[in-house]
Amino acid sequence: MAYKSVYRPKNKKKYIGKNINNIITRSTWEKGLCKWLDRNTSVKSWSLESVIIPYFDQLYLKHRRYFMDFYIEMNTGQKLLVEVKPYNQTVPPKNYNKKYKEIQRLLTENSNIILNSSVKKKYNSIITFAKNKDKWNTARLYAKNNGFVFHIWTEYTLKKLGIKIITRTKPLKRIKRRSKKL
Repeated sequence: MAYKSVYRPKNKKKYIGKNINNIITRSTWEKGLCKWLDRNTSVKSWSLESVIIPYFDQLYLKHRRYFMDFYIEMNTGQKLLVEVKPYNQTVPPKNYNKKYKEIQRLLTENSNIILNSSVKKKYNSIITFAKNKDKWNTARLYAKNNGFVFHIWTEYTLKKLGIKIITRTKPLKRIKRRSKKL
């Protein structure tokens, strides 16, 4: 899903974030949503990664910052905080609780441990879900306390909005050019 690009809005008055001529999207899904927000007459204003929410990462026991994907204000006055994620990252992985406890044990046995690549690969979905869970719990509370509504929009939500979903199942293969031997 990762695909970094620049979006330049047509309705510049609607965009309330910084860098209006250099809005960096981190996926085709985000870019599609930018386009939808820009063109939708029900949207009063919007921004990308302008709301920053401090949260506590319970796995690594560190304070971090959560850059919310989208802030959206509708013409009705409703204010939304929207995170765009693949559906498979919004549900707990198989054996989540058991594997989460294994990671916690590794970290508490050696507080200076930096999870090496093989361990990270083994527990990647667990670590990702744990981090997302911490962020989303904090975002829900932040939204409630500040008059927003927090949403997680997946590919299914984007499809319902009419946003084209581009997914790449396999990485592009590089084509090797053979030089002609004379």
